[in-house]
Parts: sequence; structure tokens; C-alpha cells
Amino acid sequence: MYRTVRALRPVSRAEVARRTQLSKPTVSLALRSLEIAGLVVVASQQRSGRSGVLYEPVAEAALAIGAELDADTVRAVLTDLDGNELARCSVGFGPKSAAEVFAAVVAAVAELVPARRRRLLRTVVVGAPGIIDRASGVLTQSGVLPVLDGSEPAAVLSTALKVPVSIVNDVDLAAIGEQVHGRGRGRSDFAVISIGAGMGAAMVLNGQLYLGSRGGAGEIDDIPFRRVVRSRPPVSPAIDGLTGLAAALAPRFRSTGLRPPYSADAVFDALERGDRLAVAVVDQLGEWTSWFAASLAAVVDPELIVLAGPIGAREPLAQRVRSRLADLLPLAPLVEVSELGAGSVLAGAVATASDRALQMALDERLIRTG
Repeated sequence: MYRTVRALRPVSRAEVARRTQLSKPTVSLALRSLEIAGLVVVASQQRSGRSGVLYEPVAEAALAIGAELDADTVRAVLTDLDGNELARCSVGFGPKSAAEVFAAVVAAVAELVPARRRRLLRTVVVGAPGIIDRASGVLTQSGVLPVLDGSEPAAVLSTALKVPVSIVNDVDLAAIGEQVHGRGRGRSDFAVISIGAGMGAAMVLNGQLYLGSRGGAGEIDDIPFRRVVRSRPPVSPAIDGLTGLAAALAPRFRSTGLRPPYSADAVFDALERGDRLAVAVVDQLGEWTSWFAASLAAVVDPELIVLAGPIGAREPLAQRVRSRLADLLPLAPLVEVSELGAGSVLAGAVATASDRALQMALDERLIRTG
């Protein structure tokens, strides 16, 4: 009911009944309970009388926070039930211990939601690298934040903040960000491959994020290409692979303008100038990325693969992956670069937090009126 009001705002009871195919008495009772709960308000009343009462949602009846962790910073956004950004902040930390990371999250929440408004905060969703076990909540394979390995961040933060906190894999949230705001809009089956400090993937199948039995779906970096392909440096399109590959190939290209430490930006900038070393590096990255993408596509057959992350979201890399997948697969998916850039994880965290806050507010309304 609330979602109908939100979609049609301002809307009359008669129109809600028509759209939901519920009886007018049922709609009247439901709208009254939403009004008592503070989730909708009467916006205006037409001259036609009671049947002309128009309702609007109250987006700030509850608040939520979406956040993202990287190697030394937590970025957080305060959102309402409509997913509108109300405020944002960044809090740095020295990742010497899990406690320091958790303290930074608590500080970000305190900055965004003063004590006088804390009663409105329903949930916090934090994107983090690694695998979160769906049964135990234990985080493993946390990559750039090894201090979090073996911890239970959701339990610790929920206790500290006194609101439910969810920890979600960062690439999974990137997929949700793409589904809501990016390349995945209107598509029921697509995948995101994010390439940066590491490489991970996430899959949306039949419109739903697929997590796997233990939360490890999409960990394509675990595909054992490194073991079966003799390559120096080891097969990896991620940052360590890029820098190692450039260093290994550099002696063959004496005229190159590239110099160590061979950052991704430097390599792709040199590629635009036609630097032969940069061309060789990106060609090989495209080949490696295509192997991982082809393995994923052969299993789940997505309509689209979105390349994201500091290395993945590059059109020259996407061009090479498109071409190679056409050779590797009889039914190759579309390949596109993320439209959201570095903001895809945080966009997914905000969308998830807003949706969960709404569900919690509706559940509270049912408890109060039930």
C-alpha cells in the first residue's frame, strides 16, 4: 500500500483501490493505519469531499545509512525511505585492528544522525570486501582489510549502534547499484565483474541478487587459472597483475614512456597515446578478463556483464573483452562499462538500506495495529 502511494503521489483512496484491486473499505483501513504510523499524510482535499482526499508518503518517517569500507576510509550516506540522499560523510582510519574499523563506522553514523534523531534510524548497511558467511556472519577473504578476517562485524556494530547492521559483500552491492541506477535497470539477468585491488563478481538472476549457499557466489578470482596456466606474472587482471605484467613486459619495449610503478591510470593514459607497452599490457588484461568472464557466462548465461572497478570500468578493456568473448562463447553476453564509476558500491548500499528501513517501518506498523 505504501509503495502504491509512493509511486502515484499524491493519490486518492479510490485510485489506490483501483490500482491494488482491493476494496475501498480495506484501502481506507490500510491508509488510516499508515497515517497513524506517520508513514503517509493527507496532502490535500479536493472539493468533491472525502473521496477527494489525497495522500502522500512521508519519506523521512524513518532513516537508514548505506556505507562502504575500503582500505582506510568508511564513506557513508544518510537516506530516507525514498532513497534520497540527505547527507554524506567520510571517516578515515588506520586499519591496525578490527576495532579501529568498527570505531570509524560508529563515528560516521554519529556524524550523520545526531542523538536527537537517532530514534528514526532503522538500519545500517555496510559494503565490505570479502565473504560473509550467511549462517555465522563471520567475514573471511577480506582482501584490503585483513584485520577483519574472522570477525563478526554485523554483530559487533549492531551492539555498538543499537540498530540492526548488515554487512554485505561490496561487489554484491555494486550489482544492486547497477540494478537500481545503472546498466542493470530493466534487466532480469546480468552480472557485474569488478576489477581493482582484487577481482570479484556478482550475479542478479531473475531480478534477485544470487548469494549462493554460504554467501560465496561470484568469487571468480578463485577459479584456478593461476594453477593451470604458466604465466609470469600469475594470471590476474587486478592491480597486482597489471603492475607485474607491465614490469615483466617492459624490457621488450625500450621506447615506452611508461615507468614504474605502472599504475592503472598511467597504463590507460599511455594506451591513448599508442604506447606499445600499454597496448601489450591491456591486450593481455583483456585476454585474462575474458577467461574469467567466459567461465561465469557459460554457467549462468547472463544477458549482460557490467565491468566495474578502477581497472574494470575502462572502455578499452571492455572492447577487448567483447571481441574475445565472441570467439570463446557461442552465445556471448553484452559487455558494458559501469555508468556509476566508483560510486556503484555506495549506491547499492544506500538502495538496500532504504528498502530495508521501509520494510522495518511497515513491520512496526503491523505490530502496532495488529
